[in-house]
Amino acid sequence: MNLPTFPRPRRRGIYLLPNLFTTAALFAGFYAIVQVMQPSPPGFEVAAIAIFVGMVLDGLDGRIARLTNTQSEFGAQYDSLSDMVCFGVAPALVIYEWALKDLGKLGWIAAFIYCAGAALRLARFNTNIDVVDKRFFQGLPSPAAAALIAGLVWISIDNKLATEVMPDWLSGAACVLTLIAGISMVTNLPYWSGKTINLRKSVPFIFVIAVVLAFALAATYPPGVFFGLFVAYALSGYVLAFARWWRRRSQIRASEEAEETEASQSPRSESLDETPRNTEQVIAETETKPASETSVPAAAPSPESRRGRSGSKTRTTSTAVKKYVTETESPLQGMEDVFAEAEVEPPSYGVKKALEETKLNSYDMDKTLAETESTLAMLAKSLAAQESPQANATNAMTRLPPAPSIPPAADTVPLKKRRTVVKRDKPGSVVPSDEQPPKDAPA
Repeated sequence: MNLPTFPRPRRRGIYLLPNLFTTAALFAGFYAIVQVMQPSPPGFEVAAIAIFVGMVLDGLDGRIARLTNTQSEFGAQYDSLSDMVCFGVAPALVIYEWALKDLGKLGWIAAFIYCAGAALRLARFNTNIDVVDKRFFQGLPSPAAAALIAGLVWISIDNKLATEVMPDWLSGAACVLTLIAGISMVTNLPYWSGKTINLRKSVPFIFVIAVVLAFALAATYPPGVFFGLFVAYALSGYVLAFARWWRRRSQIRASEEAEETEASQSPRSESLDETPRNTEQVIAETETKPASETSVPAAAPSPESRRGRSGSKTRTTSTAVKKYVTETESPLQGMEDVFAEAEVEPPSYGVKKALEETKLNSYDMDKTLAETESTLAMLAKSLAAQESPQANATNAMTRLPPAPSIPPAADTVPLKKRRTVVKRDKPGSVVPSDEQPPKDAPA
């Protein structure tokens, strides 16, 4: 009996080097949770140090994966789970057991808010990894938030702020810091990511000296240096967001001021007074004006008056256009005088704008008039040039003598009756003949 065979599924391997660092970071977070279970104060200090170690390992696994070109989807998901344990669960348990336990419900609510914020931050990071700007993180990174919690625990224990009894002010400060760290992770505040740093690029020698000085400064007092560094980093997001808001607000103000300046500098009639007066005075002044100043502008000349093929018609058309322009300007000037003498504001801004546009159009008609005159002159010349060759050709045809008649030749024979006949009596001789050869003759 033959059993059906199925192809074996292809097994996909994983990259070892970056995942080793991710596993080490996960172990650091788990070790911090184990140390919290011990009641002695040294357990909290070791747990805080373990969180800082996990933060360093978490930063190395991504760098190594990019340098060795060993990125994978498995590595990305594994790194997120490791971050949730090391920077979400572990700091929440550490701060709760150290300072928030005495606050009752407020304490565990603050710890839960931090833990949920870390989970939401990691989920949003995985979904928006190809959308957001690579130069900045969206919200406070979970390692930095964990460093705030661990740094507070470490510096407080190192300075012996909480020996046997936890002070109330320290519990309150821990609760506030936990809430700020948890909320900052789910905000849209921009934080510098540091991914633009190229480790393969050569740097000046002074940069190496700066790195050595930074290590020396951190070695002098690690709890204070690390805690101060991450507090400054947490505040940098708020400062950068405020700077962006202020810059955007300044741009909006500048655009509004530019629009107001442009509106104030727009061409307006200087003779119009902005002071409102009685409208009846305007009507009375309008009735007293001569008819030539308050009449409706004359109608434009018809298109037939602008057409012509001679110089006289062209001059007539230009005179009519100039007269129309003059008559169009006079009522406008009259209306301005009416408003100026009555000291009344026009009915609306639209009327003033229409008056200005009409005046500008009347000024532009001079240029149009000149172009029309030149066009008509060219048309008249072309018509004259077209008429003269036709007249010359007609006269030339009338002066030509009649064509002589050529009589046909006497010996002309129609071609259709001429045939070539080959006679038998003289081989090789070909003579023309007007008669058709017999049909029975051989070819």
